[in-house]
Amino acid sequence: MLDSHIGLFYPTTIFQDDWIKLAALYWDRIGRLQWRNPFWQDSDVTQQLIDELGFIIDLAPSVDEISSVSNTFAEVLNECRDVLLRHYSMSQWRGIPSGGIPLKDLPSQLHLIPEEFMTSELFDAMLNARLSVPTRYSLSPQTIENGGVIEVDFTFGNSGYSAQVSSEMLFLYMRALAERVASTQYLHLVTERALIK
Repeated sequence: MLDSHIGLFYPTTIFQDDWIKLAALYWDRIGRLQWRNPFWQDSDVTQQLIDELGFIIDLAPSVDEISSVSNTFAEVLNECRDVLLRHYSMSQWRGIPSGGIPLKDLPSQLHLIPEEFMTSELFDAMLNARLSVPTRYSLSPQTIENGGVIEVDFTFGNSGYSAQVSSEMLFLYMRALAERVASTQYLHLVTERALIK
């Protein structure tokens, strides 16, 4: 992969259509970190780029990559817990509103890190420190139409388990994991947004 111009997209795995079409003009391919049990469906544009061009590749982080990033985050959590809580606490999280979340708002509203992207020790430490909230999600959320707005009604079952985190924590953790994966596979990090404080 060293000779190719391949970007690794983070912090999420959901592409905005305009962004991914523009990326297809610049990059040879775009990779994304693969969830074991994704809860979303790719857009028609994304699916076409996968099926017809092989432009989007799914990459599963290795156990070593996950352990390395998780251990580093656990050390930072132990040393800087109060600072992290002040900036990234989930103590104000009120949960998913009754009636669901509009489908167009799903990526920006659900800041999820799947459990397979961190060690169980870090997952538990983040929950105990109130830096995350455990969230179960369905592989196929039910959609309901409410006054012309399609909403997603999550069925909390055994399909997937993740840590709901602040948008900033999602960006920090997923950047660290993506950076680790990119360094071992000779990829270039790429995102559609910057961390704004």
